[in-house]
Amino acid sequence: MGPTQFAVLSNVILVCEPDKCPIASGIDLHDARGFIFCQLWALGHAADPQILAKDGHQVISSGSLPMKESSSVPKPLTGDKILDWINDYFHAKKDAITVGFTGVEIHGVISYLCDQFLQVTCNTQEDRWAAASRIGTGYRISPWSTFQGMRMEDLHPQFTHLTRGLRRLNLAYLHVVDPQTSGSTTVEVAGEDNTFLFDAFGNTGRYPGRRLSRARNSRYQ
Repeated sequence: MGPTQFAVLSNVILVCEPDKCPIASGIDLHDARGFIFCQLWALGHAADPQILAKDGHQVISSGSLPMKESSSVPKPLTGDKILDWINDYFHAKKDAITVGFTGVEIHGVISYLCDQFLQVTCNTQEDRWAAASRIGTGYRISPWSTFQGMRMEDLHPQFTHLTRGLRRLNLAYLHVVDPQTSGSTTVEVAGEDNTFLFDAFGNTGRYPGRRLSRARNSRYQ
């Protein structure tokens, strides 16, 4: 592990060993009543096959559909392999809490592994894993993003169903990416908004009272 790295273990981005983590020392966030969340994510079919091959690994995903025509065909995760990944996320959360994070956010957006299980553009499984995994604490979704070949034609039913399911898990928060955000760029959109998710989740997070009203009447109208 290099001097600037603090989040690598196995195939998932995780926090480092508790006694070596730079996050845990020098930051008195908790004393200042602050919060810090560790974002957990994995590339899936967006990974570089040449880098993986050096360690004897393959590109994996929820199905065998490549990210784009020029990309490698991923190996679908099935059965015990999926459970191994879930277990990795579980241990990542424990490690994050151990070194001082308030909690974790599951990075379920823009065509990375969790998003690949959610959307039918790449998830070709027909068993119990055909639906999105219920992994919690904090969850991030990007319904409208076309980044890296994603975005379903009829996204409302799928993301409404997911959001209602996440609501029942009593998450710390749900992080929904604006339609104007695609990857790391801002795009012009018309007629796209996240209003349909407000009622589905039932908790408006950072939009209390008048601020929620202003958001509904302007940005999300």
